[in-house]
Amino acid sequence: MRILKRRSDAIYLTEMGAFIARRISQWVAEDRLVFREHIVDDLTEAPEAFIGMLEGKNFGKLIIRVASDRPGEQQ
Repeated sequence: MRILKRRSDAIYLTEMGAFIARRISQWVAEDRLVFREHIVDDLTEAPEAFIGMLEGKNFGKLIIRVASDRPGEQQ
């Protein structure tokens, strides 16, 4: 493991991190980088979804939706 020995190393890493964050944000905005989500509705499906995740049956991020994030919307 490399230890930062100079203040300039830390500044470089900070600037590089900011550059990477801007670039990734741009790719997301342009739909060049897309996040995959596996959404399961209802908490009663959570155990099966969790087991499926452990077995590699899902793709991307596993989300268990227990309520709508929009008022008045039903699942």
